[in-house]
Amino acid sequence: MFDRDGNGSINRQEFSLALNSLDIGLHYDEIDDLTRSISTQADGSISYDNFIMHMDANIRHRRSELKPDVEEAVFQKLHQCLQYAGDSLYNILKRADFEDTDSILREDLIRILKRIGFSSVEPHLALIF
Repeated sequence: MFDRDGNGSINRQEFSLALNSLDIGLHYDEIDDLTRSISTQADGSISYDNFIMHMDANIRHRRSELKPDVEEAVFQKLHQCLQYAGDSLYNILKRADFEDTDSILREDLIRILKRIGFSSVEPHLALIF
């Protein structure tokens, strides 16, 4: 997609055009700095493998930075929902354990989360089931 000439790497111009097409608001000097930080080639081009490796490292780093904030937000929302529902998480989960096995089914968890105030639960649960 970004490799317009099909040579297996992205040159500075291709990289600049690609980033500008994404409309993420980077200035020329920022794109140039990014290109230099990713490129291992003498001509400043970026190999596909090097680009993917750099982006993967960046995503992992950002995810690790965001994780505490996301976890805090989830538990704050859970606390608010439980206050609204007027019940404890233990009692709600215990009532959903119909077979008395100390476990609940995915469908029951979805129903519980919706009952206490979470919306659009299914896409988020796909991450943990």
